[in-house]
Amino acid sequence: MQTSTIKFSQIEDRIDAEYYKPEYLAIYQLLGNKKISKIGDISIKLVNGGTPDIEEGKFYTKGITFLKNGNIKEMEIDYDNAEFISENSHNIRKRSALKKNDVLVTIAGTIGNIAVFDKDIEANINQNICRIVVEDINPYYLAVFLNSKFGKWQLVRHATVQTIQYINNQVVGDLEVFIPPQSFQQKIEKMVKEAQEKRKLADEKYKEAEEILNKELGLKDLDLSTQKTFEAKFSEAEDRFDPKYYQPKYKKIISKLKSQKSKLLSEIVKISNKKLDPTKNPSTEIKYIELANINGSNGIIEDCETYKHWQLPGRARMLIRNGDVLVSSLSGSIDKVGLAAEEYDGQVASTGFFVVNSNVSNSETLFLIFRNKIISGQLERNTRGAIMSAISENEFRNIIIPVLSQSLQQRISSLIQQSFKLRQEAKELIDRAKKEVEEMVENK
Repeated sequence: MQTSTIKFSQIEDRIDAEYYKPEYLAIYQLLGNKKISKIGDISIKLVNGGTPDIEEGKFYTKGITFLKNGNIKEMEIDYDNAEFISENSHNIRKRSALKKNDVLVTIAGTIGNIAVFDKDIEANINQNICRIVVEDINPYYLAVFLNSKFGKWQLVRHATVQTIQYINNQVVGDLEVFIPPQSFQQKIEKMVKEAQEKRKLADEKYKEAEEILNKELGLKDLDLSTQKTFEAKFSEAEDRFDPKYYQPKYKKIISKLKSQKSKLLSEIVKISNKKLDPTKNPSTEIKYIELANINGSNGIIEDCETYKHWQLPGRARMLIRNGDVLVSSLSGSIDKVGLAAEEYDGQVASTGFFVVNSNVSNSETLFLIFRNKIISGQLERNTRGAIMSAISENEFRNIIIPVLSQSLQQRISSLIQQSFKLRQEAKELIDRAKKEVEEMVENK
């Protein structure tokens, strides 16, 4: 337990102890000794978006790019998984229409993910994102500063203590920022853009691997759309009577796999059931991978929390090794398939994952196969349950999986390894940029 004492004169309009943690006060004391500005004073505009008008509760499949707080990562925007709204809905919300070099800050749910909008496209944001339009400060430097400990701790400190954490635009406007010389700001921008180029190349390598797999599986012209109406013969009925199970797209998947070299998962994949006993070494620290830590776009494992064994949640039990593939068993998270790199060797994952590996398929190929619609479709089909539907281990063992030649596996493995390496290099560049900003503030 940590205790600290503050003076009555230090008390503001908050009386919760969290607000006065020593590390937060130290940040303000350090910044107070520097030449700082408030974001509200150096920005032209501070606005957040709103909930758009959508038909039948669904977004469009094309139109104006619409970003939600889940699309904003640390110094990165996930455009691939963005929604779309109509041009009319966009025009109604012109104040939150994005322009290139706007700084975006998440202000609800996950507080303080910050990135620079770097596209020449029409786009808008929801109510959980604050748009900062700046003129006299480099937007890339500002974003890195806010992602550093000096920005993050200010954001976290001011978050309201509710079921869902929240800050408003006034709080964002009151954030204190140290403004260094333009030459230093430009140096930070260069590092961020170099990281962006590495991410772009990483995505290209990943997509190339996907294209190789899809071509091998003959998926280019395979229509796997969901049909609103269809018929199924009584002779096709199994032990399931829910209509979803008999969707024609699932039959197409099975037919496609049976027409080429494929086997039951149980024949070529090993499922690990090794679990951690947290009572044996209660004070040892360990990283915990949850479903939310898997990036749905590329399978990268990110932002994992570290716990002492005795602090671990009840679901944190699956031991993992370098090269294991983590496959979500829950219907709402079928896209959560990750590949455990060396840094996660000996760490722990949620029981919501199947932990798998294979002697027939290398880890990178197995990872990509499980992320393919020809497997995710089977997982969707075989989930059971009403409140939290999931696929059982027995049904998981009986899905059909393609067997690829060794030469093809080597090509896929090389591309995925290159993609992951570039992603790691990009992360290291951003971390270095944050460190340089922090050192500049501390030593100036």
